[in-house]
Amino acid sequence: METNKHTIRLLGEDRQISVEHGQTLLEALISAGVFLRADCGGKRRCGKCMVKIAESSKASVSEADETEAKFLAAKELAAGSRLACCTEVLDDTAIEIPVTSRLSPEVAQKGPTILFDKLTALKPSSKEKINAYGLAVDLGTTTIAVYLCNLETAEVTASISVRNPQVLFGDDVMSRIGAVGQNESLLLRLQKMVVKAIEWGTDSLCRSTRTDPGKIKTMIVVGNTTMIHLFVGTDPTSIGMFPYNPQFVEEQIFEAQKVGFRFNPNTTVRTLPLITGFIGADIVGATLAAELSHTRPGTMLVDVGTNGEIMFLGNEGLVATSCATGPAFEGAAITYGMHAVS
Repeated sequence: METNKHTIRLLGEDRQISVEHGQTLLEALISAGVFLRADCGGKRRCGKCMVKIAESSKASVSEADETEAKFLAAKELAAGSRLACCTEVLDDTAIEIPVTSRLSPEVAQKGPTILFDKLTALKPSSKEKINAYGLAVDLGTTTIAVYLCNLETAEVTASISVRNPQVLFGDDVMSRIGAVGQNESLLLRLQKMVVKAIEWGTDSLCRSTRTDPGKIKTMIVVGNTTMIHLFVGTDPTSIGMFPYNPQFVEEQIFEAQKVGFRFNPNTTVRTLPLITGFIGADIVGATLAAELSHTRPGTMLVDVGTNGEIMFLGNEGLVATSCATGPAFEGAAITYGMHAVS
């Protein structure tokens, strides 16, 4: 009997992954934190995401199509080799992932994990017993950084960086905007991806520091305008077309359970305000933390990310702009090349 959920068993890794009926292997694996080479962003153009289906599971996945025949020889297909981006899961499946198909686990480690001196001045008095923690999340296009903060001591207890699983739908924000524009149902899937990634990072930090997740009372999230829209579940397609206006610029405040967080459903989640379609909450947070408005005119603050943002203090106040930094450095839509990894 057909069900809506199936299990993928990773041979040699003693791990099982839950997957929705009809979901591609590539999306299911990336959503579970298992990253494959998908240089084309899952558009079936690079042939890098090859996996091997166990003999007993060949009938549990969709049949190979013409796209796979372009990259895999008939002998390879007969032996169970398939492209994860083309293969849909129809029943419980067992697969093997070759080393050559694995994406490098490297991510840019965000830091430092210390607060500016002026921020530690906000430390509560010794008489106050808060016994609570907060999360600071930098929701980047490529990398998600999660910081566990002790609200009583005003210290960053630990931090972790994870790859943004939304890379399945493209390396840059325009690709993800385009994906949602072509298929509205992807909005919820993209939201779930980052929520799961943040939750995975949070669980990892709590385990390593022996912190009770129930003590996490607040979460502050920053990111570019598109990432914040996807995080809260708001359609970002208006950002991708003239006049590039976001659906909102105000801060968003809600309980964690609204977007599916389970570590503490009652945690208060807050996103910082946005400025425009391509100048978001991340540069706002950096400007506030660096107290840029109190420095001398002529000072520039640069956030070098996949979506680069610049804030400049002139004689008449602050001005800002943005640029496609990541695609410029790594060559957007190049035929041959690789990510900036060791």
